[in-house]
Amino acid sequence: MPHKNNINAYLLDTKSSKTYKFKYSDHRLRVKADLRAGIYKVVVTSPVKTNNKFEITTTKKYKLANYPLSINGKSNPYQSFIYVASYNK
Repeated sequence: MPHKNNINAYLLDTKSSKTYKFKYSDHRLRVKADLRAGIYKVVVTSPVKTNNKFEITTTKKYKLANYPLSINGKSNPYQSFIYVASYNK
């Protein structure tokens, strides 16, 4: 995971356009919020000019998501950003 000052990330509710900022905790990015059912987009940007490493999975013919992964405006339907979601109350 890149250093916390090297990335900005938020979760975007595609219906309402409401955003939920990720916070850096224990070398992970986390969103602590009650999310309603819906479609969300993970948006990650870098304010620095150096490259950041993220875990991205590429498959040859299998799509892990219904939508392509878009990086710098280029879409690839066979790439997926790796993330973990969990439910904590």
